[in-house]
Amino acid sequence: MGRTIYRRLIYTFVCFLIAASIIYLNPSDGSISVKEPLNLVFSVVDEWEPVNVIEMQESFVDSLSLDDYLFRSYIKDGKTVNLYIGYYQTAEKIGAAHSPLVCFPGQGWTISTPRTMNIRSDAGMVHSARITAAKDGQQELIIYWFQSYDRTSGGTFMQKINGLWGRLKGNPTDNAFVRVSVSVVDNNTDEAERNAVNFIKDYYPLFLAYIKK
Repeated sequence: MGRTIYRRLIYTFVCFLIAASIIYLNPSDGSISVKEPLNLVFSVVDEWEPVNVIEMQESFVDSLSLDDYLFRSYIKDGKTVNLYIGYYQTAEKIGAAHSPLVCFPGQGWTISTPRTMNIRSDAGMVHSARITAAKDGQQELIIYWFQSYDRTSGGTFMQKINGLWGRLKGNPTDNAFVRVSVSVVDNNTDEAERNAVNFIKDYYPLFLAYIKK
């Protein structure tokens, strides 16, 4: 059994080396699709109405190598969610986004151990990760994922794998980091999670259609 697993690992590793070599020897033509700004496309998400927009400092935009971003809150039936999208147009920028596992503790938040979440939407499964973050009596529930064209993952390693296979198939190289957060009230994380998941189910089909334009 152990030798079989070992051989499979070696085979997988060799396949990735071959794939990486093909991509290195046949780089993309560098063409970038022209898309509408995120703040215009997602001014409304289904029945979720925007309530405010957060403008990031130019230094943050530069440090994250962002091609476009959106930082906006939405409300529906009295429920508020916060959406952040960091958008990148080239495969070379995969991994440029800061993982919440690094960024939140760096800002003084205490975070929980990440948990895998698979959220089924009308546009397919969203493979994501879920954490809670606490600071100064405030608690947030956070669901996030890394997008590689039409595929999602809860971490950057799988995003890179998805990006590699996408390039082999000739897919565009658009990629993104998406974070949905909801304030936890009265320690009711279940309610916060339901609100986040409901938003993602409405949002993701629109986002995937945007990516594929």
